[in-house]
Amino acid sequence: MREVVESLRNRIVLRADKRNRVPLLYALVFLLFFAWLFFDDMIGTITFPASEKVIEANVRMLKEMEEKVPPDISGVKRVSAAAESAGEMTDSTEGEKKFDVTGQMKIKKEERERKKIMTMNNPDIAVFNQWFDGCAVLGDSLAESAGEYGFLNQSILFAEIGCSVTGAGNLVDSMKKMYPGKIFLAFGSNDMENYGTNVERFIEHYREMISDIQAELPDAQIYVSAVLPMQQKAIDREPKRKNVELYNEKLKNLCETMKLTFLDPGFILEQDASLYEPDGIHAVKNFYYKWLTYLADMAGVSG
Repeated sequence: MREVVESLRNRIVLRADKRNRVPLLYALVFLLFFAWLFFDDMIGTITFPASEKVIEANVRMLKEMEEKVPPDISGVKRVSAAAESAGEMTDSTEGEKKFDVTGQMKIKKEERERKKIMTMNNPDIAVFNQWFDGCAVLGDSLAESAGEYGFLNQSILFAEIGCSVTGAGNLVDSMKKMYPGKIFLAFGSNDMENYGTNVERFIEHYREMISDIQAELPDAQIYVSAVLPMQQKAIDREPKRKNVELYNEKLKNLCETMKLTFLDPGFILEQDASLYEPDGIHAVKNFYYKWLTYLADMAGVSG
């Protein structure tokens, strides 16, 4: 009987153990599952000390990426309207720097040219006809005197004493028949007395004359010589002559607009007053060595 009772007790305990094991197994499975999820999240946040080689490799990679980044263009600038009209416009600061360098080189060239002109020894007068062969000089008494002194042949001179831009029609027509490659214009001294302070009208007539020349001689290069300065005694006799600077400023603007070359030889008389005639307007013979050399150098015909 005891044995039977013991056997039954063991069976009950075994069944109870089996029933208790099932919930435990389920609990263990759930614990393992949540532990796996937690461990998987932690793996992404765990960092380990990098070696020096790894750090160096990362630095190189960042530098390479920076070098490939497009440059910042927030500082882009445009050059002046004058440069734009001269075909030198650029959309970058680098282009502006190049333009500045070009402008500085031009200024230095002009300074060297002026120094050369004021210290030059007068060349053989015959050289000027060689230099200006195939050219034409058109203007008033300034140009006319170049022939009177023997610097230029009358065949390339189209000038008259007292001539102005409004009275140069016949000279222009004669000059066109020669088909010159380069044309030098020298007007203004008489025009100041005709136009006075009405500079715009003078400029408009000058523009019309140049346009007329370009219509028949489109390939000719045109150089406009500035109005020469006058001494105070000449201005005192005729106050209208005081506007030289204003006339030259407008002439320079005209040349920029029409893409012509503006030449200003006024420094020759300003630096050496002995080159003036007693009237304080016209120039003596020695002036023409310097004036014509300056024109030839700037036009690139002096060899």
